[in-house]
Amino acid sequence: MAIGFEELDLVANVLEGLYAQRREPGLLVEAVRLGERALLFAHTADERCIGLAHLADYRRALYWLGGDTADLEQAIQAASEATQLCPRSVLRGEAAQLSLALGLRARFEAFGKLNDLNEAIRLFRSVRPTTAKLYSYELSVALRLRYEAIGSYPDLGEALQLSEPNARCDYASSNELVHYATLLQLAFEHTGDASDLATSIRIARRAVAKTRHGQVSAELAYHTLATCLLKAHRAERGTGLLDEAVESIEEALTLAAPDAPTTTTIQINRATAYRMRWEEHGSPDDLDVAMGAATDVLTRTEADHPDRAGRLCVYAVIADAFGRVLQDPSARVSALDAWDEATRSIVAPPDTRIRAAVAAGQSLADDGRWEEANDRFATAVSLMPEVAWHGLDRSSQEHRLREGADLPALAAAHALQVDDTSGAITRLEVGRSVMWQHLLRLNDLSAVSGDPEVGEIVAELRRAVEVEELFRGWLSSEGAADQMPREQVEELAAGLGHLKEPRAAAVVLGTLALRLRGSDVSAAVAAHLDAIEFAEAAGDYVHLGRLHGNLGYAYRQIDDEERGIRHYRRSAEILEGSAPAGVVGHARNNLGLALASTGRYGEAAAELAAAAAHFAGVDRRRQATALLDLAVTLTHLDRLDDAMVAVQQARELFVELGDRPGPAHAWYNERG
Repeated sequence: MAIGFEELDLVANVLEGLYAQRREPGLLVEAVRLGERALLFAHTADERCIGLAHLADYRRALYWLGGDTADLEQAIQAASEATQLCPRSVLRGEAAQLSLALGLRARFEAFGKLNDLNEAIRLFRSVRPTTAKLYSYELSVALRLRYEAIGSYPDLGEALQLSEPNARCDYASSNELVHYATLLQLAFEHTGDASDLATSIRIARRAVAKTRHGQVSAELAYHTLATCLLKAHRAERGTGLLDEAVESIEEALTLAAPDAPTTTTIQINRATAYRMRWEEHGSPDDLDVAMGAATDVLTRTEADHPDRAGRLCVYAVIADAFGRVLQDPSARVSALDAWDEATRSIVAPPDTRIRAAVAAGQSLADDGRWEEANDRFATAVSLMPEVAWHGLDRSSQEHRLREGADLPALAAAHALQVDDTSGAITRLEVGRSVMWQHLLRLNDLSAVSGDPEVGEIVAELRRAVEVEELFRGWLSSEGAADQMPREQVEELAAGLGHLKEPRAAAVVLGTLALRLRGSDVSAAVAAHLDAIEFAEAAGDYVHLGRLHGNLGYAYRQIDDEERGIRHYRRSAEILEGSAPAGVVGHARNNLGLALASTGRYGEAAAELAAAAAHFAGVDRRRQATALLDLAVTLTHLDRLDDAMVAVQQARELFVELGDRPGPAHAWYNERG
């Protein structure tokens, strides 16, 4: 029997399934080998698409087994290539999209790049509803990760909504139960509802009961149960819960591969659990285990990983305790260095950085080092404006602000301890300004309704905050598939104009006009005209010149050649002397081609010659193209000798550039 794509692909799939059951690495390696061989026999887009998607799945599984990021990058590359194909089967195209989404999500977990996670979520949402329902668990995991990264409560709410139906069924898989238990833990942290925590422990125990040693999800189940128990121990201080947590952690560590990414998160729990047990029983052995686990976690975490700051804080607490108990000054110094490194991290969430600064300040204050403690508290307060950033929904912002409500007063008290009265006032004012900024975003102005003048000021300030938020949304949406609706963009431009920001308003409307040009040219013209008005008010001549050029193109789209030429000419006039030579050349070239299209060859020749001169020394390829357009125009004027000179100059430029089609085109014009 002939062996082809289908047979090899099928065997590779079977091997991957066996690996999931037996956990034998050799099966997965063989699946990758057969998957690569199957692609050699893939002759259709459908075969190649599904073959690449399967290979991406195998490579991604290899990454989760051994932690080699090269496997993950190869998985993403294969899935990305699959998404570029156009299979007849929609299902196979969606399989490629979902494989890419899973790869990007895994890369976010490895390196913390939020763009990867956002793109994964977009891909999960882009498939048909019937397919999306099958992958609701994967989308829920991605939403949970984004909640953990930026603290957006709607993401957590949606993740819970997606996961709850399956998790409450008897047939729920161990992975689904683990994920749902994790979501309930996060909900408990946000709301403080003890029933969420109790349910998470019950669900995690179900997950453990469903696993068998050797299953891929076994260590995750034990790890999740341990996390739930540790949170419950903090809330209830029950010794039995802590002992069960330690046992679950040790079981998870036994099951996990030494270099697997999950081993790092298990070690974090191990460090925390043994520190808590040392606090209860005072055993030096427990503190030694905690210190070893925390140190191991740091060696596994890259310097630019966004989770490193939180892990440094775990290490610092243990090192500080280690130094105090054993009277080891070097451990205390290591703890302070770890807190300071966490505070300085530019990739960590601001609330993590604040907690690190506060912990360092409190440790220094305990030692009577008030000046240094004051510096740390000052840093913590300076980070407060970043905590409730405008990209979060209102409830998430308020949750974070509640957590830090006492910080300004605490920092002010430490400032007064060293007679830093000015610093104390500054700390209090910064805290108050953050709260005011949040207040301005509320719709209820009843607190100032009795004073019309103050109410007007507050309303104006609130509008400024709303415009800023809208502008941030516009910036993030322009590079995404889901762009801001036209009405909101126009509202944003009006708000920017009201706030005396005409330059920004011109950019926003100009970008909108370019987007509309492909669907509603009349609306694009109107947006260009408004943008030009703002650019004139701002005195931004380079942007003004480009706007006139874009408006000229829009008029020509609706066959209004005269208005198009008029704005092309205005563009060239404005840009001459205020923009780089290449930009001016582009404007002159557009004007020349528009004039030539209406039979005004004399004017066109002058503009095209000017365009070629501006491109000289800046963009030789465009210079050559402009010379060819000039030659064609000159032939219409019967200036054949001048046309031949232009063709010869173009030919020489194309030869210098190594462009063979260019000289051929030039010779064709010359001989014609």
